[in-house]
Amino acid sequence: MKLNSPLIQQESMYLNPDLTSRIFLRLRESEPTPKRGIERTSSLFRFLAFDSLCKSQKRKTISFDPDTGVGMGNRKKLVEAYKKIAFVSDLGSGKEAFIDNLGHCNSSGKRSCSDKVANDFLTVQLKKASQSGTEQAYPSRPSSLLSLGVEVYGHRWGISKHEDWEKNLGDFLADRLSKTALIDLAVVVTRGMSFSGDIFDSLEKNFRARQSDEFVQYWIKQARFLKREFRRTTNLDDWAVPEFVNELSADEYSRVTLDISSLEKANAELEAENSKLRAQLAELQHKFDFLNDEKSRAST
Repeated sequence: MKLNSPLIQQESMYLNPDLTSRIFLRLRESEPTPKRGIERTSSLFRFLAFDSLCKSQKRKTISFDPDTGVGMGNRKKLVEAYKKIAFVSDLGSGKEAFIDNLGHCNSSGKRSCSDKVANDFLTVQLKKASQSGTEQAYPSRPSSLLSLGVEVYGHRWGISKHEDWEKNLGDFLADRLSKTALIDLAVVVTRGMSFSGDIFDSLEKNFRARQSDEFVQYWIKQARFLKREFRRTTNLDDWAVPEFVNELSADEYSRVTLDISSLEKANAELEAENSKLRAQLAELQHKFDFLNDEKSRAST
């Protein structure tokens, strides 16, 4: 099925999971630093989840006060918005697989997708900011996307977007393998939404349905410089399928993990062999020096 076939033009389709998986995998870090990657992904997804609430509620500041019905309701909505982005599959027994670092899924079952917002973010960062009495920029590194502890309804349980979020957002996609990370992010974030016509038109349409107008305008402005490279580096033949499959290719992750383990094992074996060869070379050098010394003494 080609990119602009009549079928895609006429019917709503979904992204081919093989394409989504390939794009997802190239969002891995160019120099793996898991802790940093997880922190940046969590911050980025929390920002996108909050921005989607701004879209649906037509507000720039939202209260998450746990002592009010409105605040508790917003907490649940933020968790659900985050899960729309990060959730991959139900592993059974209350365990989930979810994106915790772009290009990787957490399938250990030790944590849930909701924990990334309900426990880590709202219970720790926002609570700390609300009790400090002053607004806190979040995250503190590499730059900030949100302001926490903003006063709303007389209490400091509010969140709003940081004034420099547009300037800072690119920091959270830096050091990734992809040269078109912003478009790749759109593919991953909207993978569960229907597509029709041109893939870029659909990405924009889906972002308009989910994210705020100011974020959509930011994305359009930045993504226009990446479209040619995206088409050049991405096989878009058969990019659409009739049903949504949210698998993000678990086999690919296993293969990548296996490849890394194999590489580490091979490196260890090579290092051991190099150490052995260096020891043999040192022994030969010692014998060579000894023979030279004997020859010098004999000549004198």
